[in-house]
Amino acid sequence: MLSLIAQSPIVSTDTLRPDHLCAALISEADRLGVLLDRDLWQPAAAIVAHGQYGGVCLDLPPKLNEISGEVVSELFDALNWAAPSGCYLDACEGDGACFLWTLTMEAQVEANDANPGSKFEMKLLTVPEHWLSALVNGDSSGLDDAEELKLDSFCSEELSDGWYVSDCESEGSFMKYHDAQPYGVPACNAVEVIAMRAKEAV
Repeated sequence: MLSLIAQSPIVSTDTLRPDHLCAALISEADRLGVLLDRDLWQPAAAIVAHGQYGGVCLDLPPKLNEISGEVVSELFDALNWAAPSGCYLDACEGDGACFLWTLTMEAQVEANDANPGSKFEMKLLTVPEHWLSALVNGDSSGLDDAEELKLDSFCSEELSDGWYVSDCESEGSFMKYHDAQPYGVPACNAVEVIAMRAKEAV
């Protein structure tokens, strides 16, 4: 299921109509092999049928309209309950009418490892937050000479042979133990990053 989610994370876009959302969520459950409880599937299917009768979008009957929000919410809950650890279905930040699967960094790496057709290797690293500009943008101007030496030592071991940082967490947290500690960096605010390289670079 994790690889299916990673391959096609978008579930619904450009609509908040309950009939459209129910149709998209039922389809996603079928795609992922999630069995919906009959008490949930029946009203969801009825909402889809009434809302799109004859290919024309119609207003829902009052009784279905009353329960439509609850049914949509329960469909989200059912999919999230069945999803692998590290995956959750939610609205896209900044676009409340787009619903997609979000994968934690650990889940992204796991999904890539499980995909035999992937052209990349991935690994997780936990690095000092103040290194991000250097690792992501190549800008080490905010680091002093001693810190640059630590960064260079880290990169020569962890990011040589084609490895590069491709993604990072939006927020870090204070960590005593992280992957830069062996290179002389004490406890600090650190973030998880995904490093990747093309398999042909191996």
